[in-house]
Amino acid sequence: MSGYRKVAAVGEGWTTATACEIVLALIGSAAVGAFVSSTVTIVGQWRERVARRKELLFATAVDLAKVWMSRAPTQGPAGRIMDVALVPSFHAMLTEIFGTGDLSEKHQ
Repeated sequence: MSGYRKVAAVGEGWTTATACEIVLALIGSAAVGAFVSSTVTIVGQWRERVARRKELLFATAVDLAKVWMSRAPTQGPAGRIMDVALVPSFHAMLTEIFGTGDLSEKHQ
C-alpha cells in the first residue's frame, strides 16, 4: 500500500475558491466568449460584403453585355454567343473601376 497516496479532502490542503474568484472567472469566461463571437461575426460580415461586391460586378457586367448587344445592328443566332463573350471584358473593366476608380489605357 505504499504506492498509494492519500487524496486530500476539502480543508486538508485544498483551497476553496472565494466568491470574488468565482465571479472573476465567470466574467472572464463571458468576456472571452463575447470576444470570440464578435470576431466570428465581423469576419462573416466582411466575407459577405466581398461576395456581394463580386456578385454585383458580375450582374452588372452581364447587364452591360445585354445592352451592348441590343444596340448591335444584327443579332441573329450568334447574338447570344456574343453576349457571353463580352461579359469577361465588361467584368474586367468594372473590377478595375471599382479597384482604382479609373480605366487603364488597355480598356479605354
